[in-house]
Amino acid sequence: MQGLSIIIPTYGFDCTELVRDLCRLCEYSAVKDDYEIFVIDDGSKDGTVCDRNNIINEWKCCSFSEQPENTGKSILLNRAILRTKYPLILLIDSDAKVCSDLFISNYLQAAERADVICGSIVTSKAYLRESNKLRFKYEMSASSIRKQKFMNAHPYNYFTTFNVLIKKSVFEQIHFNEQIRSYGSEDTIFGLELKNHCITIQYIEN
Repeated sequence: MQGLSIIIPTYGFDCTELVRDLCRLCEYSAVKDDYEIFVIDDGSKDGTVCDRNNIINEWKCCSFSEQPENTGKSILLNRAILRTKYPLILLIDSDAKVCSDLFISNYLQAAERADVICGSIVTSKAYLRESNKLRFKYEMSASSIRKQKFMNAHPYNYFTTFNVLIKKSVFEQIHFNEQIRSYGSEDTIFGLELKNHCITIQYIEN
């Protein structure tokens, strides 16, 4: 059975636009009857944003839940993965934006090529703000190492869960390290575990 579980970890971020777009693309893909979307707030206690996200519970195949306390991304993801029922798991950060109508279909078509399919990241100048100048500069400079050819030559070196499709069978071998509570480091350790277990990775422009 081909089916897709999507997990969106968040912390006080309005995910309604992202989930709405993902639902639309799933409905027009091969998994139109076999998908689920979990949005999980990691204990932000931002009542205003969580109230907005609660509407997600009214949408087909979608759910929004709040962790009672901040546990860190590793614990959140490990718990969420246990709830999934489909063989393909898409992890995507809550501040992402879908920029192609083929986003879901591209992943489904690539799923047979490797155990892990990493999508790409595009940083647009339209999002430059006075408050994010440093982060924007970093993202623009990092774009040079995110090219498909380079990443496939160094598949484990820059692993990130910002936008990645992973076969559920991978999680029978490895999990996110729950001792890591700070954001970002869990991706690096997980990438090393993928390498240690000889789990195949392919990068695509998606």
